[in-house]
Amino acid sequence: MHTLCLLGKLWGETIPLSVVMSKTRKDWGFIKGQIDYLDLGNGWILFRFFNLQDISLVWEGRPWHVSGLNLVLRRWEPFFDPFSATIQRIDQWIKITRLPLELWEEDILQKLLENVGQFLKVDDITLNRSKGKFARVCLNIDITKPLRGSLFIPIPNQNHPLEVPISYEGLHEVCAMCGSDAHELEACPETPKGPLEVIVEKFGATTLHNESVLGPQSVSSVPAPKEKWVTVAPKKRGRSTPLSKRKNFPKGSISPSSPSVRVVPSRPPLCTQLDLPQC
Repeated sequence: MHTLCLLGKLWGETIPLSVVMSKTRKDWGFIKGQIDYLDLGNGWILFRFFNLQDISLVWEGRPWHVSGLNLVLRRWEPFFDPFSATIQRIDQWIKITRLPLELWEEDILQKLLENVGQFLKVDDITLNRSKGKFARVCLNIDITKPLRGSLFIPIPNQNHPLEVPISYEGLHEVCAMCGSDAHELEACPETPKGPLEVIVEKFGATTLHNESVLGPQSVSSVPAPKEKWVTVAPKKRGRSTPLSKRKNFPKGSISPSSPSVRVVPSRPPLCTQLDLPQC
């Protein structure tokens, strides 16, 4: 049984099983066999396939979405308890803007993002360089730990690294201090005076790791610029409210019904030089 079953839950909201069934049957129209759906409770669903090829195609095609929400899939687990199980990792498409085209290689992107999440795949458009605005990569990310809002890339013959922003598709940024999505951390009225380490203590976080994105740290006399970190939560269905008019959530929360990601600013790692491909 375990080889033909997947467990799944929508991250952010609970919607009727009939909606999930309708959407996944449409998205998974490439499969040859039947799918059985079993409501396990607490939003968790058991997907039972009838051949290994079908379950493999669905698994490799992650991430999937229903009504704009991330359908988090995991392998079958013996004695699975849907009422104690939590979502700690999600498969997530990210966009990297301002990234030099020389770095649009699968092995380089995997190295660049090894401290952001577990590498899954690169979008075909990125590999083919069909569009040049951003590189698109799918990662499995730990939403219980801070997420990077940017990376710093060493550029040959330049004294300062290039900062490249990272955005997370389907997620919106919220303030790490109070949970509001009407402003960023720097503008939060709840931000205490003094070191940012106070924020870490408030959220009960452990240590912040400033490990190099690309290897051992290099010595530089140039002060390291501040790295951007973002706090994110699932977007709500049908959200179109302007940023300035969005509702402020109660202090200490990110959203009324969904998990969130705690993220605080820190200083960037000092990166070693990249081995650039030759044109």
